[in-house]
Amino acid sequence: MSTSGPSPADWCPTLAIHGIGLQSLAFASTSLANADVKDASTPVDGEKPPKNKQKRNKLTLSCHECVERKTKIGHHYLLLGVKRQTDCRYTHVANLLKETTGSASNGCRITTTSKKKYGSNGKPRIPNIADRGMLSDLRASSHGADALSIGLLSNVPYSSPSASNVFGIGSEHPFVNYWTGEGGLHDPISVLPEKIQADILLSRYFECVDPVYPVIHRQTFYADYEYFWQLKQQEKTSSTDPTFVALIFAMLALGTQFVTSTTPFQERKLTAEFYASASSQSLRIATYLSSASLRSIQAMVLLAYFLVNNNHTSDAWAFSGISIRQAHAMGLHRDPTIVTPDANLFEKQQRRKIWQAVLLQGTSLAVILSLPPPATHTDISVENPLDDSSSIAQSDFADAAYIRGCWTLANLVQETICSPRSLELPICTTVRQRSKLIADFRAVYQSFPDVFRSWDPDRITAMAKTNKRVVRQTLFLTNNYFHNLMLVYASESPDVPANIHATLDAAHDAITAFFTFFSLFEIEACAWWGFNHRAFLEALCIGNVLSETALEPEDRNKVTEGPLLVRAKADIIRMIQIMKVMGEDSEVARQRYYAVDSLSQVDHILQAAREVAELGDGDVATVLAELKPFCRLISSSKGSDKPFSTHFGVSTEVAFKIIEKAKSDGLTFVGLSGYRGTQNLAKDAFVQFSKLFRDVKGELGIKMKLANIGGGWAGISTKDAPSFTDYNKTTMDDFSSAFADWDGKLTMTTEPGRALISKAGWLQIHVINISQPSLNTDLSTNPSRVYLSAGTHHGLKEGSKISFEWHTCHPPGTTGPCVLYGPTCDSDDIILGKDANGNEKIYGPAAYGPSYCTSFNSVPPPKVIYVNYEQSMIDRYLISSIPGIMRLLTALAKEYKRVARQSLCLMNN
Repeated sequence: MSTSGPSPADWCPTLAIHGIGLQSLAFASTSLANADVKDASTPVDGEKPPKNKQKRNKLTLSCHECVERKTKIGHHYLLLGVKRQTDCRYTHVANLLKETTGSASNGCRITTTSKKKYGSNGKPRIPNIADRGMLSDLRASSHGADALSIGLLSNVPYSSPSASNVFGIGSEHPFVNYWTGEGGLHDPISVLPEKIQADILLSRYFECVDPVYPVIHRQTFYADYEYFWQLKQQEKTSSTDPTFVALIFAMLALGTQFVTSTTPFQERKLTAEFYASASSQSLRIATYLSSASLRSIQAMVLLAYFLVNNNHTSDAWAFSGISIRQAHAMGLHRDPTIVTPDANLFEKQQRRKIWQAVLLQGTSLAVILSLPPPATHTDISVENPLDDSSSIAQSDFADAAYIRGCWTLANLVQETICSPRSLELPICTTVRQRSKLIADFRAVYQSFPDVFRSWDPDRITAMAKTNKRVVRQTLFLTNNYFHNLMLVYASESPDVPANIHATLDAAHDAITAFFTFFSLFEIEACAWWGFNHRAFLEALCIGNVLSETALEPEDRNKVTEGPLLVRAKADIIRMIQIMKVMGEDSEVARQRYYAVDSLSQVDHILQAAREVAELGDGDVATVLAELKPFCRLISSSKGSDKPFSTHFGVSTEVAFKIIEKAKSDGLTFVGLSGYRGTQNLAKDAFVQFSKLFRDVKGELGIKMKLANIGGGWAGISTKDAPSFTDYNKTTMDDFSSAFADWDGKLTMTTEPGRALISKAGWLQIHVINISQPSLNTDLSTNPSRVYLSAGTHHGLKEGSKISFEWHTCHPPGTTGPCVLYGPTCDSDDIILGKDANGNEKIYGPAAYGPSYCTSFNSVPPPKVIYVNYEQSMIDRYLISSIPGIMRLLTALAKEYKRVARQSLCLMNN
């Protein structure tokens, strides 16, 4: 509610009628409805003298005279001040509340929790069809709006019942740390690609990214860029602004995401992440959190878009918040003619353009995430000039029009859509409010130039041959506009139902822009995850509208309309097709083999499969057929120096029961896994594997296809051991005998061991400090303490209780025992070594490489090779993955068919 009118002295609050109080937003604690109280100012015969007046702990928001006199006029408290012919005077608190709540004309918005409609499950009904999905149990744990759990293709902030995962997938930081502590700007500059390669990536950036997010002024950037490359290496480090280096790397990272080459997706991804990390490091060197500049904000805006494209929307939201705060600190939200009157026209133009970029990014993420708008306070007018007549600042007319169009739309969307959706409130509560808002949207659309409005797929395809930049801008702006218009029409309240036809029309126009963009720029469409977010939400909205209206008897005729169903079905099917194409090159869509080591895990898998089958267009058997479970065996480790395998897996008897139970329920195991222990000299170490394979085949009729026999080959041993040839012959003879008549393919995998192949890797560490207990201490019993730059969880886990080769850059000298410590201060950090006088290297980590490749100690994780490339359906909480979306949309399409058949039957009857 908002209030407007006379000054506080002439203003009266909303009062109660017939003793029933009306809830007021600003005066919820007004107690005039209970004012029917005897006047206790004078004693009455037979009564005790009046007590002292009791003070109220509650704030008094009513008129002073009303409170003092407790005026009562025939139970009707109507404009008491008028009846008394006196002015209503209020406390300072009441006047302050009135002033702060203000009127809508003052630009403030007051929102309260509205009366919620409840669904059949007794839970509050979300007031927007576009935000309602099929998985209500997933939405229940969201701390934000309910659209979060289903509306994103990547990680969602604050959507898990456990601790919020702010930094993307897993718990790792989105920018991998490759940098030393004292390297300074030299570190990122040293990893710049060759200029010819950098030129190609920047060209790709200006071709694909700059048209839709014009943050960089191309002419001035290239002038600084060419000057930078003319500097000598030392001059680059000493005289270059770190924020400019950060900007270059951010542009290289985005350009890499849009490269059209035969380079594998994973390699392109790692390269882009490396450039993004270099940009982040350059910003850190520039102390961007405490000293902002136009370039640093430009780099942060681009890094946020990189994070969205890299499946880290949560991190992008947080990083975008930093750029908004820094923009506020620089006064970019203020009119530059006021805060920087002495700046030239080009500088003022750049300040407006960067503020527009920050505002647009924050608003776009707020719409996708259903979170509050972050950039609402500004006095910059959209109509202020964005162009400079000087040659260096010239820009295309379409660019200026595109910026104004996006800016105007973002200003409208922030308060009218983002604010209420962030509180799960209806966008419009009255018919008049919706009519006005729709009129405002139409006015914004009419302000777009004709080139952005008058298009169809054929015309835009022809234009793409001559002016791709305008085509990209047209499709982005069209999708953004109609997506938000769809949200307006889909919103519902007790007095304003959703407009079904208008919602479907807006959703169709929005998703058509995405389909057209995909057909013209397929690689770019796969990279722009923000565009994908909106397109999926539009497809989901179409499905929700048709499904919900089909359940209402009075709306069944709307669902059975032929053209409406045909168009909706075509949109859903087209979206599924696109998701299949995108899923072929997505790391999210790859299937992993699952280790199943208990009977309860089998039950969990079966339950999840049944739930997935209910959501998708298939049965439980189809879902189970896609799973690849295997069982880990405990090995006796007989003959092994390091019996690690005694801690993981199950015995062969339990494994047989697990496989047997799974088979009875339709789940087939693909193989076994185990580890015999380090340097195992026992020749019969593989007997249990081959025997269990035979038992499973003979008694259960299952021919498993995978045998992961682990490592532990005794290539080098401190004990007397058979030659590797003899040792290997015994093992292979055992398997050859066990699988002599094995029809079909059997895949055996093993860890060859560092001694059999080569030095698989090395870890370089630095000695931070050496301390001795005392000069007189016997070092043989109380050795020196050596503190290293790596600890157990940084890489030394591989060295725990195992001997290694050590190499030092110092000349060889006297060696002796010492105690090594690392940053984690764990007991496992204590290992024995020979020498610790300087820079050290640990050779041969082999299979234990991931234990120190944590990305936290500047060592990136190793590349992961997946055995199978299909998508698993085991985990129902992976519904936000691409294949999960495909199943969801397929289920919607299946539901439409069923509802349509039922409706036609009802009509025929």
